[in-house]
Amino acid sequence: MLYLYDPRTNILTETTFDYVLDIAGVTKSSLKSMMSKGSKLAKINCYLVDEKVTLAKRKEWYVKEKYHQEVWKEVEGSEGKFLISSYGRVQRVYKNHSSFILPFLHRKHLMVKVWFKGKYQQMKTGHLVAHHFLDDPKPGEVLHHKNGIVTDDFAGNLEYISNKELGKKTAHKAKARPVVKIDPETLDVLDEYRSSREAGRKNYRSYQSVLDNCNKKTKTSAGMLFMWADEYEEISSFEEVM
Repeated sequence: MLYLYDPRTNILTETTFDYVLDIAGVTKSSLKSMMSKGSKLAKINCYLVDEKVTLAKRKEWYVKEKYHQEVWKEVEGSEGKFLISSYGRVQRVYKNHSSFILPFLHRKHLMVKVWFKGKYQQMKTGHLVAHHFLDDPKPGEVLHHKNGIVTDDFAGNLEYISNKELGKKTAHKAKARPVVKIDPETLDVLDEYRSSREAGRKNYRSYQSVLDNCNKKTKTSAGMLFMWADEYEEISSFEEVM
C-alpha cells in the first residue's frame, strides 16, 4: 500500500504509483529513488511512503518543515508547558528541551492534546490558534477557514464570522454539484460524478484538486479536466446552436 505523507498536517493519504507519477513531475526511476531515500516531492510538498513508515520518521519530517515568520506563544493556562504557533504547531516544553506534538485527524479537523486553561484536553488546533492569535469573537460568531480547507490552521486563514455570514459562504456546499470528467483534446465527456468529492475519490485526486479545476483555478487536475456538469451543458447547448 502506498501513501502520500503531508508533513504540514501529519496526514497519510492512500495513493497509487501512477497517480504520483502524474503529478510529481519526475521520472519513474527518480520517484523510486526519492521514495527509498525519503526525499520530499517538492512539487506537491509530500513524501511517498508505504505502510512501513515509522512514527519517528513522520515526526522528523514534520519538525523540519519551514514556515514563513512562524510566531510562538505560550498556551494559556499551561504554566509554560505548551506552546502554540501561528501555523498551528504545538510543542511540549520540558526542563531542558522541547518536543513537537504530532496532530491527529478527527472528523476532518486536526486535533492535539494540551493543557489549556488549567485542563488537559483534546482540542482543535484551529481553535487554539484563533484563541491565541485572533481578537476575541463577538457574541454569536463562529470560527471559519477562509480558503475552505479545515486542516489549514494558519492564523491568516482563520476568521470569526456570524452564522448568517457562514451560511452565505457555505450555501453552495449544501447540495452536491454534479461534475463531469472531460477529454482535454476532444472535450468529450468521459465520466460523470455526483460531486467533486466522488470525482476525486474515483480518480485518485484530492477533493480540492477537482474543485480548483472546476472553478477554473487550474487548467487541469494533473492532466485530467473536470467541469461542473451544468456549466458543461450550457457550453454544449451553445455550440449546438452555433
